[in-house]
Amino acid sequence: MILNIIVAEDNKSFMIDFAEQEMVVVGRGIKEGTIDAPYIDLSEYNARKLGVSRIHAIFRRHEDNIFLEDQNSANGTFLNGVRLFPQQPRVMRDRDRIHLGRLGLTVRIAYAKHPHSDLITTTPQLPLDDVLPDEIDLPDDPDPENDIADKLVETGNIG
Repeated sequence: MILNIIVAEDNKSFMIDFAEQEMVVVGRGIKEGTIDAPYIDLSEYNARKLGVSRIHAIFRRHEDNIFLEDQNSANGTFLNGVRLFPQQPRVMRDRDRIHLGRLGLTVRIAYAKHPHSDLITTTPQLPLDDVLPDEIDLPDDPDPENDIADKLVETGNIG
């Protein structure tokens, strides 16, 4: 299973082969050797200014699924516009949109390669326009005091 993480800012991507590893940490600017796991450093994409924590989230494989898990980040991890609760993994789907703070990412997931083809199959898709909003309302200024979850409850967008 291969996860391709695409940075919205410039379409640069990071490819992770989950046949070779079980988890990958994503964040900004930690010193090499600080954690015992593969690490994607998003520093070059204005990550600090956009509210990405040093150890922001984890992508983890379990059986035939890839999960996203917020690591108590100050400015939140959003999956298709919904803020994740810290330490509670959520299953990822092909073409999901993620925000780490205000840094936008899109994921592509390849599940299997046909032995007689160079094409990698992905999960069946609905058109994204039918599923996801064009704009996701995120905080303008990353701030731990700016609690999106409270705002969602106040506006009635979450129970």
